Amino acid sequence: MTTTKGWLFKRLSVTLVSSQCGIEQMSLLIDELERAIDDGVAGDVVEFGSNAGTASVFLHQAIMMGSPEPRKLWCYDSFKGLPKPEPIDGGIFREGTCCVSRAVFEKSFEKFGLELPIVKEMWFDNLFDYDLPKKVCLAFLDCDLYSSMKTSLSLVLPRLQPGGVVILHDWGCPGVNKAWADFGDKEMGREWADSSGYGMACFRRAKTV
Repeated sequence: MTTTKGWLFKRLSVTLVSSQCGIEQMSLLIDELERAIDDGVAGDVVEFGSNAGTASVFLHQAIMMGSPEPRKLWCYDSFKGLPKPEPIDGGIFREGTCCVSRAVFEKSFEKFGLELPIVKEMWFDNLFDYDLPKKVCLAFLDCDLYSSMKTSLSLVLPRLQPGGVVILHDWGCPGVNKAWADFGDKEMGREWADSSGYGMACFRRAKTV
């Protein structure tokens, strides 16, 4: 077990492949994965809203380099852009925004010589239980919209293990915040929030005694 926080991120050799997330946010994300690994939290890593693979390549390499136990990365995206927003989303996004082909996502992994993770190409509403791992140690939800975040939370939270974390991208967008208020785990207090670019917020499930 490492005792030096941030060692894992510093060892990664991947770089940003798009502007969807900044390098500071990637550092925060990988630091949380490092903590989950060091704390022995069981389960795989899931990412909802993978887009061009900006976070995916960081997460995948971090799992390979930092986890002493076998773990997998599961990535979810329609690769058709966002579904139709609702009024609660505040007019920030439009239908079809963030449309990136699966080929672009796969090329991000090819660029760094990484094997592909498990990829589920479909709308979140069409996912079944078998499309997700049984246990989740970290979930990165880059869903943008109320409906997408609501669905991803309903799928992830029952699988999140003690000590596991949920990190929401686009924190501060009305639909994302409302989805957590309506469907988030009320016992998981917000541990931190980052306001750079599209914000992120981290929620941690308490460990069992």
